[in-house]
Amino acid sequence: MKGSKITSFIELGRPWNSLSVILLSILGFILTTSAINLWAILILSIIVFLIYTASSGLNDLFDIRVDSVNMPFRPLERGSIKVKHAIYFCFALYLLGNIIALFISIEFFLSILLMSIAGIVYSIPPISLKDRLFLGNLNLGFASAFTTIYAGYVISTNSLIMTSEILLQAISLMLLFSFFSILKDFKDKGGDYIYSKKTIATKYGIKNASKANIIGTLIFFPLTVITFYYLSFQNLLFVLLSSLLFVAILIPEVKVYKNPTQKMGEMSWGFGRIAFLFFLLSLFLF
Repeated sequence: MKGSKITSFIELGRPWNSLSVILLSILGFILTTSAINLWAILILSIIVFLIYTASSGLNDLFDIRVDSVNMPFRPLERGSIKVKHAIYFCFALYLLGNIIALFISIEFFLSILLMSIAGIVYSIPPISLKDRLFLGNLNLGFASAFTTIYAGYVISTNSLIMTSEILLQAISLMLLFSFFSILKDFKDKGGDYIYSKKTIATKYGIKNASKANIIGTLIFFPLTVITFYYLSFQNLLFVLLSSLLFVAILIPEVKVYKNPTQKMGEMSWGFGRIAFLFFLLSLFLF
């Protein structure tokens, strides 16, 4: 099927990147109850997958010029998908995800609508928060971490009001991911710089952006571990495992600081995402 329309649309949506947001949504579910409802978790995972895939495709639609420099191999850039078909694809996924959520409950629908809006304002002009320095990273953390945890919480409790414990955990993960996502901007600096995209890396340089990335990790990774330890787990093994993953996440970030190049940024982003994924998985072990 290589080179087919189906595989091109799969590439557009980057479904392999959706695992982290699905895990975060399930985390929001299981933090609220000890009774595991597999049917609800399946529905939650499918809807979060649809919204995330739509948001990824939408981001590509409004980044064609930039990605023609950074990633000319992507489906829109190489011409294997027409722009209008990509628009239909994203709209259909957003619509399907929100309609399914509406059949579950009005509360759950509103949480998924919030996730959808967060993904839309990240990409679509004139708002396009991804072009507004750290506000873009913060929006990415909100869309990827906070709203997904919130959706899991809402489908589990059928309440739009989060408890203070879950709210603190969601905010800590959101801020951790926001600073961590600065790494993502390094690999895209070439096209971002040519087309004057306002990211921390293009505005202040990779070296200074790397400092912000490391400082954010040094503050919010321990804060996230402490928050989950006192509010949920109280397990020393969790602290030990998290400490090892903390080092694994910091290593690629420090490498970028020492060698602030676009290539090193790309390698570090890939390695850092794997380490971050293992940290999310560790939250399920306890």
